[in-house]
Amino acid sequence: MATPRIDNRTARRLFLDRHALLERPTGPAHGAALGALIDRLGFVQIDSINTLARAHDLILHARRPRYRPDHLDRLYARDRALFEHWTHDAAMIPMRFFPHWQLRFAR
Repeated sequence: MATPRIDNRTARRLFLDRHALLERPTGPAHGAALGALIDRLGFVQIDSINTLARAHDLILHARRPRYRPDHLDRLYARDRALFEHWTHDAAMIPMRFFPHWQLRFAR
């Protein structure tokens, strides 16, 4: 089977779409809508260093301009829609992925 090929423009659009950066950043920035965004991204890496702002806050704000850090805290602590674990760094991961991570917890 031949290796599929795509042109650079299509590759850029696929990359931007996969990272939720293709469409204009609009929509609610809290609750279920924020959870859906994180679900679409797969996870959000947690960054404890605060130079301008923490990286995860910048990532979410770039996609939802009304995002505030307490929205992520609420989704994690109160709504329990996310869990924290290590991907390659600390990350907030949607609960629907929890069963897939259970084997890693055993290590």
